[in-house]
Amino acid sequence: MNVLTLIAVVPVVVAVAMAKQRCAPPSWRVRERAIGFTVSKINGFYRGFNDKDISTVYYDKLNGRSAQLVNYTIGDDYESKKVIVDYSAGKRYVINYKKNECLVHSITWGFDEICIPDYSDKIFEYVLGLDTSEGGHIDAVGFNKRVDYHGDHTDLTVTLTKDHYVPVQVLKHGLDDDTYLTVSLLGDVVSPFPPEESDVFTPPNDCTKAEVVSHGLPGAMATLLRH
Repeated sequence: MNVLTLIAVVPVVVAVAMAKQRCAPPSWRVRERAIGFTVSKINGFYRGFNDKDISTVYYDKLNGRSAQLVNYTIGDDYESKKVIVDYSAGKRYVINYKKNECLVHSITWGFDEICIPDYSDKIFEYVLGLDTSEGGHIDAVGFNKRVDYHGDHTDLTVTLTKDHYVPVQVLKHGLDDDTYLTVSLLGDVVSPFPPEESDVFTPPNDCTKAEVVSHGLPGAMATLLRH
């Protein structure tokens, strides 16, 4: 699959009743570049935070797992982490490279496949790129999805390519006390992901068990996959 260069987004709104599910491939890797802004109420005052992240996301439906390598900043704080979610085993691993630690805790949610919902009444068709001649643009479709992400309710607008249904753009909105908007652009899609990179799903041997690891990652793909 070729590198996806996102130049512009030209939306065309259509209402469609979907007759069947259309889903992303069972195995792929994607690069994510995300930027967001959050307004939080702290000690009675509202404070704004910018966040930026660059990450590599792995999706493995066949084995019920996903992983993400991410470097991000929130305000002046820099973090470097790896998250592995083994949905089949019910485990989530958070490796913090800055602190040189690994925490693992049990999860109750299963693998959430990325699909356009059946009979969705809010579907948008997109043309990604300015050049609409043959081969000069990407046809894509989008849908809305609400998720519960580590205790917060989040609204996602997910855009997938119209041929293989891999994600190319995600908007994330906060629905609770914290108000935030994150825009994620995705590209360099490889499907299936290279077999030699499957060790990304292998956690360290010295992970410490924790009751819960509450902090999620800032990017929209982390929310979509509940990392």
